[in-house]
Amino acid sequence: MCDSPFTIAVIATVYFPNSHTDVIVSRWLEPRPDDPAWGWLEPKTRIVSLFVDQFAEKDMARGMCAKHNVPLYESVSAALCRGGETLDVDGVLLIGEHGDYPETEIGQKMYPRKEFFDHIVKVFQASGRSVPVFCDKHLSWNFDWALQMDQTACDMGFMFLSSSSIPLCQRVPELYLTSGHRVDEAVAVFYGGDEAYGYHSYEFVQAILENRAEGETGVKAITVYRNDDFWRQLEAGRWSEQLMLVALEAIRRENPKKVKDGSLRNNCMGDSADGPTAICLDYRDGMRVTHLNLSGHITSWGIGIKLDGHEEHLATAPKVDDGTYSHGHFATMSSVIEKSFLTGHAPFSRRRSLITTGITAISMQARANPGVQLLTPELAITYDAMVDH
Repeated sequence: MCDSPFTIAVIATVYFPNSHTDVIVSRWLEPRPDDPAWGWLEPKTRIVSLFVDQFAEKDMARGMCAKHNVPLYESVSAALCRGGETLDVDGVLLIGEHGDYPETEIGQKMYPRKEFFDHIVKVFQASGRSVPVFCDKHLSWNFDWALQMDQTACDMGFMFLSSSSIPLCQRVPELYLTSGHRVDEAVAVFYGGDEAYGYHSYEFVQAILENRAEGETGVKAITVYRNDDFWRQLEAGRWSEQLMLVALEAIRRENPKKVKDGSLRNNCMGDSADGPTAICLDYRDGMRVTHLNLSGHITSWGIGIKLDGHEEHLATAPKVDDGTYSHGHFATMSSVIEKSFLTGHAPFSRRRSLITTGITAISMQARANPGVQLLTPELAITYDAMVDH
């Protein structure tokens, strides 16, 4: 095991095979042979304590902790203080994903990320010091809570980052916008649950588009179309079919196995009785972005972009491991987390997490009211991705 003096406490919901805790934390304890290909050479920091909120049927927490001599504590504060009275770690990794938690009436999974964060902050306050915190996935299912979390970190002066693994992946082909690019429209495609996997799409797209001319200006409105309305809106030109197709082609170029043969309509309708979903975002600067859930037809993410005044379309897809290399793209994420801890430098704007958390929450509200445009003054979140980190 690494003997680095930089120590990390892990606060997690649950730890079982292929859970987020496994594909992230286990890389510190037992690095995979193929991890270097994904940017994770070997850990330069140490995980020294662990708290899990639930023990799954195939629990790994007890076994991994015993095997690697990592204490497993019964509370967040005990894990941060390592059994003592004050904070005794140099960084905190918060993984509030997976586990048996209730859902809101509109289908939001009520993971206790805010509750964990509050316990962490109490330890910081009692100890008179704070350390960097990285939160896996979006900040909270409740956007007001997410705003409180961000403001608390800002007021207390500690680095607080949150991210999906997808925007940290290599892009195939490489695609980066600059301040000289003005975007007219973008269409992204994804698969999986509208909340859990739609979030990854918002993160992937935001990481690309936030670099456009004049930076991020925020989202003005969100409208969701489902089932038969999806096809009616496609035929009516609510979003560019051509951009949808180039996004699909980008996935096919990255890995043809991730796009199913056959009819898009038949594949999508065959996957779910609900059919596909379109989440339409109108940005405050006039840019239109549509996220299409094409479950049944694809098993990845992709984006097609039309620049203002250009006929040629841009497209890319993330290089995502399909499980062949133990979800290797999480090795990339682990590398980013560790580097941010060691350097104290955020690799991207923390405000990206605010806007994607807000989009995730409000898109679920719009999903419960399909066809109704929801105005989003709370998403007037502005930042310059080149300087605000």
